[in-house]
Amino acid sequence: MVTRVLITTALESTWPCAHEPLLFLGEWCRLFDRKNLLNNRDILVANYHWDDRTKLHQDYLFLQSLHEEALALLTEELNTLHNVNHSNRYWRILVGPWLGYFTQMLFDRWFMLQACTTNHDISSVRIIKRKAEDNVPNDMIAFNDMYCGDSWNEMIYGQIIEEMGDLQIDWIKPPKPIEANLIPRAINHIKRAIRDVSSFLLNQLSGLGLSQEQHFFISTYLSNYLSLALPIRLAQVPRKWISPKLFKAKFDNSRRNWRLHFNESHFKSFNSEFISLLELMIPRHIPTIYLEGYSQLVKMTDHLPWPNNPKTIFDSNSYNSNDVFKAWAAERIDSSPTRLLIGQHGGNYGIARWNFTEDHMIAISDLFLTWGWTDSKEKNIIPTGNFKLYGQKFKSNPNGRALLVQLTLPRYSYHMYSIPVSAGQWNSYFDDQCRFIKALPFSLQKQILVRLSPIDFKHSQKQRWKSSFPHILLDPAKSPLSNLLKNTRLFISTYNATTYLESLYFNIPTLMFWNPLHWEMREEAKSYFDFLRQVGIYHETPESAANQMTEIWDDLDTWWNSQNVQCARHAFLDHYSKSSPDLLESLAKAILR
Repeated sequence: MVTRVLITTALESTWPCAHEPLLFLGEWCRLFDRKNLLNNRDILVANYHWDDRTKLHQDYLFLQSLHEEALALLTEELNTLHNVNHSNRYWRILVGPWLGYFTQMLFDRWFMLQACTTNHDISSVRIIKRKAEDNVPNDMIAFNDMYCGDSWNEMIYGQIIEEMGDLQIDWIKPPKPIEANLIPRAINHIKRAIRDVSSFLLNQLSGLGLSQEQHFFISTYLSNYLSLALPIRLAQVPRKWISPKLFKAKFDNSRRNWRLHFNESHFKSFNSEFISLLELMIPRHIPTIYLEGYSQLVKMTDHLPWPNNPKTIFDSNSYNSNDVFKAWAAERIDSSPTRLLIGQHGGNYGIARWNFTEDHMIAISDLFLTWGWTDSKEKNIIPTGNFKLYGQKFKSNPNGRALLVQLTLPRYSYHMYSIPVSAGQWNSYFDDQCRFIKALPFSLQKQILVRLSPIDFKHSQKQRWKSSFPHILLDPAKSPLSNLLKNTRLFISTYNATTYLESLYFNIPTLMFWNPLHWEMREEAKSYFDFLRQVGIYHETPESAANQMTEIWDDLDTWWNSQNVQCARHAFLDHYSKSSPDLLESLAKAILR
């Protein structure tokens, strides 16, 4: 067995300068735009444990049970630290998203390191020496920005390795920060200041005389029509509520000298090492806004110009990362009969075999309003309809192009749902896109417009496409997708998320293809996709989708408007993206019930 230096991330400052054999912890270490650098080195990439998708699902079930115990313990600890007596639901609303994400990511990082130290001969690993406060997020938004990047992951891997204690560590100094261009930075500060002042004034004006307003709406995902019509239907004036900017809480390491104490008998002995690690890492990494800044956060919510004790709170997007809203809502729900309604805000929900965000939304809400699907095991799920698209219309362009919409994902695993996980599985996803193009006649390849994903995550989308298909036409995703739909002849969806729910809703000819091994579906969804597959809309291989496009391109309308295709489309939409003429009343009844 060759002795190798362990490489945990793509941060090249942690790589040895000499040409020693390297062990990459995963494909996330290997960047496409640095492939020339890597060609001359002896590199072995470790097998990724969640390439076993059965293990992935089993781990999700384990981590969900662990999440519940961790939340109960953290509820008790935070109540003691802050001298309060809030419920488990209160802390689930405020801290639950971070706790779930962090636990799942930490397990992935820990397991990969355990597997590598067991299966490989590792000589050493280089780790950046950091301060205790480095990479501790201020809030959930900051955390979302951190966990996708190499710096945060190098830090987490380094701390786990240090706790494991069985690898030789070569400590290195932090790389010098790259000096930012002061002019763009100043412009961004001015833009943020203007936005913050505008938000403050808008909130103050909206809140005049409305301290007793019964129904509060924020980031609802409602269409423009429903944003106006629903408050009026509830005898309220439509308002535009915007959450104010959150302050920066100062890190204080002396307030983190505690740890959780799990009952390890509830879990398999194999996971006892991870549970011990989690006990240590939660207080080390919990965002400062939940610990050092908590008292100030509560005071901030008490002075918001929002209703004091609304009967209902309706939100579709702030429940995850808006800590001002979460703290305000949790306080009111915990101290009054205020009800929380969460609305579906995209695709994958109701279809994916597992989805942490969906489970969290259902757990914190009194009612979870979906675009049409139900779950017999969850009594608080109410199917209303697609309130995001209600009242909107788009038509396909018979002379337009085929629009191939792309997805990127973080190179490191993040919160768990049935999607391609980590860089290696995303590489497989991109390979499927290339297989689709290659299976088309060249005349149809020239009809394709590839819509790149707006966030690249260092996948180098543009370079990959141009490397494989120099003639391909790319859209950089700098304008809304709706602008492209107006000039689209055929919409091609390549992942299980929002896009095809919209194209089918607008009756735009649509093809869908993805690898079912990376996009596992729950049993209730399979029959609806079987119906779409039978009529040629949904495909499980890129070659099948390409063959369908080749067959129908010259007479697209005949295929799309045929009775069996439209029947399958309507059956699917009725369950997952329903257009209901009674949608306004359905929403009003859900709020008033």
